[in-house]
Amino acid sequence: MKTRYYLRVRNGTGDHALPLRLYGKGLKETLAALDSNSLYWLLNEIYSVHCDAEKQGREFERQDWSKAAAEGRLKTRKVRGQNNVKVWIERPLAVV
Repeated sequence: MKTRYYLRVRNGTGDHALPLRLYGKGLKETLAALDSNSLYWLLNEIYSVHCDAEKQGREFERQDWSKAAAEGRLKTRKVRGQNNVKVWIERPLAVV
């Protein structure tokens, strides 16, 4: 059975569990060798990088959808038999 490790975080948005992908034994041994303060700061930095990347991804996606809306490239279609609508961005055709 494979053991999984998670970085557990509790903050204003609730409890989160970020999976730590430990390939091989190197990282696990490295984390075990750190003292409490060093481990705290390393895991804090991992969490900060995760949050920054998530925020940047959301911003890129928002810009993409905003630009598509301004250019009239948002398309919608009702899903047959359901009370849902599918929404997507129609990508511009490549000019050759």
